[in-house]
Amino acid sequence: MIEHQQVMKKATDTPWNVIDEEAVVLNLDSGHYYILNETGCRIWELLDGEKTVANIAGHISLEYEVTEETAAGDIVRILEELLEEKLIEPVN
Repeated sequence: MIEHQQVMKKATDTPWNVIDEEAVVLNLDSGHYYILNETGCRIWELLDGEKTVANIAGHISLEYEVTEETAAGDIVRILEELLEEKLIEPVN
């Protein structure tokens, strides 16, 4: 499970682009692409390899007017799915 103090980053070889406030992310290994809605896109953009999950939750809570606790729970779920698909990786 991804912890709130964990720092994650986009996988180095993951192509992506933003189209109409949504992120389109391609998994080169499987050939599948993923579309992240506006909030998912913002989370994707914040995955810079420096911010913790808690830092990202702080940004999201301010931008979307939700509690940090709610934001953190949703972010962890999204990040776990992205990690399972090997689209992101932990920073050591």
